Amino acid sequence: MLLHDPALTDLEHRALSGDCTGCTVQPAQYRDLSGDGRPELITAVLTAEADGRAVLHVYGERDGKVVPVLAVGAHAAFTADTVGRDLVLHEPDGPTARTSSTYRWNAVRMAFVDRQTVYTGPADGAAGCPTPEPTVPAARPTSPDGPGVGPDGRRLGRSAAPSPVPTFPTRQR
Repeated sequence: MLLHDPALTDLEHRALSGDCTGCTVQPAQYRDLSGDGRPELITAVLTAEADGRAVLHVYGERDGKVVPVLAVGAHAAFTADTVGRDLVLHEPDGPTARTSSTYRWNAVRMAFVDRQTVYTGPADGAAGCPTPEPTVPAARPTSPDGPGVGPDGRRLGRSAAPSPVPTFPTRQR
């Protein structure tokens, strides 16, 4: 079925015919993604390109014919899940992040819905960037046995309110 898809690249055709060293075709999985009670075929072709690419394919049956309903490029180390009728594609995005893209049936084909990136922190063995701890300057005594003075210059005593802890802006990703 895949071999007859005119949208396949030359490398995908070579992978399917066994003429591509290091290329693989993932076993077919079947899930009802359109909600019509008939399962769609999900498979992927992993190419031997230097950047480790794959193409995830989804095919459905319409009017007695097999038709492609999704073809999307992905990192070769991708994983995919079905959540209800959604297809979620997970890809590594460097050593410390993962991107998940959601596709959903739109009455004609699988369409892109959403993309989220999850940052997992420094890679194993990487130094990483330390996060500074917020600090409040210590009270300065005005005399050895007198009350302290806060960072704002006010005298500290029992009734004085503590100074607010400084906050640092968080990085937007």
